[in-house]
Amino acid sequence: LAKLEPLVLKVVNDGNVRLSDMRFDLDGDDKDKFEIVNKKDLYLLSLEKGKSLEVKIKPKEVLTLEDVDKVFNLKLSVEAKGIEKPVTKDFTFKLKLDQEARKEAIEKAKAAAKEEVSTLKYLLEDQVKGINRKIDEIKKPGDTDSIVKDAVALNLTNAKSKIDEEINKLQNLTDEEKKGFKNSLEKVEKVEDAENIKNEAESKNKANKEALDKAKLKAKSEMKENLKDLSDTEIQGFEKEIEEARTIEKVNKVVANAKSKNKEKQEARQAAEKLAEAKANAKAEIAKEKLQDLSDTERQGFENEIEKATTIDLVNQVVERAKAKNQENKNARDALNKSKADAVAEIEKMESLDSKEKDDFKKQVNLAKDTSEVEDIKKAADARNTEKKSEKEENDKIKKAKEALKNLEENGNPSASEIQKVQGLIDQLKDGETKTGLQKRLDLIKSANELKLLKDDAIKEINSLEN
Repeated sequence: LAKLEPLVLKVVNDGNVRLSDMRFDLDGDDKDKFEIVNKKDLYLLSLEKGKSLEVKIKPKEVLTLEDVDKVFNLKLSVEAKGIEKPVTKDFTFKLKLDQEARKEAIEKAKAAAKEEVSTLKYLLEDQVKGINRKIDEIKKPGDTDSIVKDAVALNLTNAKSKIDEEINKLQNLTDEEKKGFKNSLEKVEKVEDAENIKNEAESKNKANKEALDKAKLKAKSEMKENLKDLSDTEIQGFEKEIEEARTIEKVNKVVANAKSKNKEKQEARQAAEKLAEAKANAKAEIAKEKLQDLSDTERQGFENEIEKATTIDLVNQVVERAKAKNQENKNARDALNKSKADAVAEIEKMESLDSKEKDDFKKQVNLAKDTSEVEDIKKAADARNTEKKSEKEENDKIKKAKEALKNLEENGNPSASEIQKVQGLIDQLKDGETKTGLQKRLDLIKSANELKLLKDDAIKEINSLEN
């Protein structure tokens, strides 16, 4: 129908007046199946005496193959200013089907459809063969549309499945990251978008791998430089665990274990050194020059106890007994108690600790054996207080950013300054999944806002077109 030449009717003014404000329309039994293609050019046209014009008629797309060789009936309706309504004769005609052109069109449609199917790279060989068989069986050119559409949909399904499998194989993505990419993959409606998600996943996997390798190198270097109490065998064992780690978290855990082991051995070494030093000092403390009232037998007995002592506390106890000076013991206890009281008072002032944490730290203080331990507990409590304060500040920032982002999403038409304000709030956050998630949501708003601005500019430009 698109290539069909119009049926041309010649209208002649053979009267003695000029015709103006002319209008043309179709009438007759089959008027709904045809149209005047140059009707707009003929609207309110004038026709001088003796002049003529052409009315061009073509079938509408409602016609089908069943209309071939049927007899159609039409009549031209003409109106003009200043004359009675003219009477025109109706006329009949037939439509013939160009079989060769139709066959050629079908073959072109088949070739075009197969060509398009050949570009769908995610289709399997058997699937392509099946689709091509359907294409070969079409009866009219338009039949390929639904076949190609189904093929495109199948190609997208195959692409999603393959890309899903490839994402599963990316060893340096976390389960949460894989889940996020897969959720995005499920929502796409184009192969290009699916491939973009695949590229993003691969980029993230690569970034994670690079970060992991960097963390491993740093961890190994830190162990060799700082963990001096570990043996070569122990370091080699921890290095092997680091090399086998798949995540930075696992690397950090291995490092933490190595530090713990090093600390354990360091404390054992230091404890042994301190104990030896304490014993030497204790023997000096109970020497005749200082404890003149001890007998040689008593002194020898205390020295034997000191030598057998397994802890500094035991050594000190021997020294205390040897000195037989309760006041010195009392002074020592008083000093420890004062240290504990001061520590408990300071812990009570730590506003970021909850009551349970305060009680736990105070309990540790009360169980402490010396002022050094009390100081360590107080430092630990202060560190925890600082940590919780920092966490609260970060959570407050996150809450503020989320609320601002939610308001922005509900606004529907945010300004650039509003978007920039939310961007500023997100930029203040620490790097992590929460910040990444909020940034993605804001990026969607930015994209939508930019699209709206583009549409608004396009509408303004269209409205400015005078013709």
